[in-house]
Amino acid sequence: MTNPVETLSLDEIHRIDAEHDRLAGPGHPASLLKPEITSPSLVAITGHEGFLFIANGSNRWERQYRGELGVHESWWTDWRNVFAARQAQARARGVQLWNLVAPEKQVLLPEKRWLASEDKRDGRPLRLLQAALTPEARLLYPEAALRAAQATAPVFFRHDSHWTVSGCCAAAELALETMGAKARLRDVGLAVRRRRGFHDLTEHFFDPPPEEDMLVLAPSGQVVEDNRLLERTGQHVGNFYVIDNPKAPDPRRLVLFGDSYAYNMGLAYALSAVFGRVVFLWSKSVDWAVVDEQRADLVLWECAERFITTLAQS
Repeated sequence: MTNPVETLSLDEIHRIDAEHDRLAGPGHPASLLKPEITSPSLVAITGHEGFLFIANGSNRWERQYRGELGVHESWWTDWRNVFAARQAQARARGVQLWNLVAPEKQVLLPEKRWLASEDKRDGRPLRLLQAALTPEARLLYPEAALRAAQATAPVFFRHDSHWTVSGCCAAAELALETMGAKARLRDVGLAVRRRRGFHDLTEHFFDPPPEEDMLVLAPSGQVVEDNRLLERTGQHVGNFYVIDNPKAPDPRRLVLFGDSYAYNMGLAYALSAVFGRVVFLWSKSVDWAVVDEQRADLVLWECAERFITTLAQS
């Protein structure tokens, strides 16, 4: 069940996220699962204390994390070229562009996945890419911001592959600071909904999956264009919507390209609390035609870390 939109402060959000995490702990059916059980779909794997994680799957994520998935030198050379081309396109249009890679759950909670801290992290593809890039690529990786926020509230849902509202806001705050936004999330009220449903990883272990209370972000302002193919057709790429917020402290227009972290897990909605217009398009690449059509001032490209081994086309 989805409740009406509320406006909450970051402190209130932290408190609610912490309470929901407490309720999802001992006593939840996932807490009875033994560690190291892979779901029949091979998508999810159990950790400790009822924590569930993305497993290897088609993106071979845990092999990436452990540094076991080798990448050819041409891979980071190609990414360097993509990032350089993006900045050249942005300069030609007089817009500013940043790239944000969303850390996966194991990065922030290795001890909940393996109990003992997992040390095999430096060889993962994202780390190799970071070492190969210069600051001109404008690559944001909010691991430190999420780690700092983790001291206050859970930054990932216990039974979901995505970040909580608290985690999303930590990443969004880093992006806002880097983009020189005229306000921070701590300065504005955030639109949220309380809902009850199941998380994306529990459905791989339970039929039917157990429902939980959760807090999710909602758009600030009005959704003025909406073409969400996911709800109608199950397609991801091409989902598109526009949020206008005439009360936003920063009137600039932001075009955001990304995946589920931005689409319905909060990043677009968090940024809509600050910017006058936020345009979201589910895309692995930057679509410059959309940037031009929307007369963007800012462009932000978001990608979940497990997808980084697949090169974007633009």
